[in-house]
Amino acid sequence: AAFFGRCTWFGVPIDRGLYRSVVAHEVAHAVVGCQPGAAQLPLPAHEYMAYVAMFGTMEPRLLERVLANYAGTGFDHDAQINSLMYGFDPMRFGANAWKHFRQQADGRAFFQRILAGETLRDELIFGD
Repeated sequence: AAFFGRCTWFGVPIDRGLYRSVVAHEVAHAVVGCQPGAAQLPLPAHEYMAYVAMFGTMEPRLLERVLANYAGTGFDHDAQINSLMYGFDPMRFGANAWKHFRQQADGRAFFQRILAGETLRDELIFGD
């Protein structure tokens, strides 16, 4: 009831499809949290995987409407996926995570790298 009371989320009216994707997001957090070593994963790694699950469960028309509110192609490189980016705009972070994930040659392998702590370690890189 509280979620439906928000009226919009990600710039679109809340409906059952959007609610279902939010549930998928939260279930993904629970599943990721049960993985070995997950306690050491930084927030952006958890959020990245949860947002990918969320966007991946959206019906195509809803996904198109949501992504229309977030220009760009997603993150350019893994170092951009950090707490600062998440903290400034969690919704844009989610849209960019989905776009970034869709560019991966092997999404499953990328998730395995995240869970192994090989990427998305939340290190801010300054300079070139």
